[in-house]
Amino acid sequence: DQYQTKLLTALQSGKDLPDIFDLERGYIGKFIDSKFLADLSAMGGEDLVKDYVPYVQGLGRSSDGKLKAISDHSSPGGFW
Repeated sequence: DQYQTKLLTALQSGKDLPDIFDLERGYIGKFIDSKFLADLSAMGGEDLVKDYVPYVQGLGRSSDGKLKAISDHSSPGGFW
């Protein structure tokens, strides 16, 4: 339950930084516009999300439109 706090502390201190980390939908907004996330477009990220459902692709974009995260699912649902 202290994942966010530990992650933010590591990012702010600059020590023992993870290369990749998980962000939940509930708190991705705390991180998506921060200086700590790289623009994944330069690393081929746009190719990975080109066929994503638009709202899922948008979850990983910062307010200036840069691709900062890539979702691993869209949680679709259905009714019958």
